[in-house]
Amino acid sequence: MDAGAHEAVDETGARSGRARTAIVTGSARRVGRAVAEALVANGWRVLVHAREGGRAREAAEAMGAAGHVGADLADPTAADVIAAAASVTVGDADAQLDLLVNCAASFERVQQWEDAGIDGWRRAMDVNARAPYLLTCALLSMLRAARGLVVNVSDRAAHEHWPAYPVHSASKAALESLTVSGAKAFARDGVRMVAIAPDTILPPEEWDESRIARERAGGGVGTPDELVRTILVLADDQSRSGEIIVL
Repeated sequence: MDAGAHEAVDETGARSGRARTAIVTGSARRVGRAVAEALVANGWRVLVHAREGGRAREAAEAMGAAGHVGADLADPTAADVIAAAASVTVGDADAQLDLLVNCAASFERVQQWEDAGIDGWRRAMDVNARAPYLLTCALLSMLRAARGLVVNVSDRAAHEHWPAYPVHSASKAALESLTVSGAKAFARDGVRMVAIAPDTILPPEEWDESRIARERAGGGVGTPDELVRTILVLADDQSRSGEIIVL
């Protein structure tokens, strides 16, 4: 049996025989897609999310995922849309959700630190902090039923405070704070929350080939592999919660 395809374990330690289920936001492309594909390959039922429904459907079909949903995370109603799709796609008689990976992100870059403006603040905080919070709340009953795990994908910006990404850095720091408070709030329910802050693991789309080659030669760009491995390990380790894991 693959590492991620173990039968679910209930709170008594008994094997339930139920296929484990996951939702990965932003999983039609880039890092989120790599996470979703790895989960599918390890026997998980995965609901693929993208801002556009057509892109989510194409990605889900390509990787053999259990379902797909389109929703703009900048819209506060997106959490309810995704939760409704989850109840149909990954729900079962017990309506259990084993894993939520909040991977989708908005990257707000500015020329000058003072240029972010109210729109930049709104986009960064809405997608990077508010959406993971609202989605966790909307899925909480399903997560409680499975004694599930929430993984919030942060990044080094929360710790290195990049001057070209001031509101992005602030939003990721907010996400990490929510992770720790959520882990404390839901510990009694067996719901775990962890944040993972990787370095740059895929080059930004605006980089040309020469920039990518330079960054990779200097160790500045990696691959999603370590993030994926970490998520799979966390899914199996019931003792891990409230951590900020810097890769």
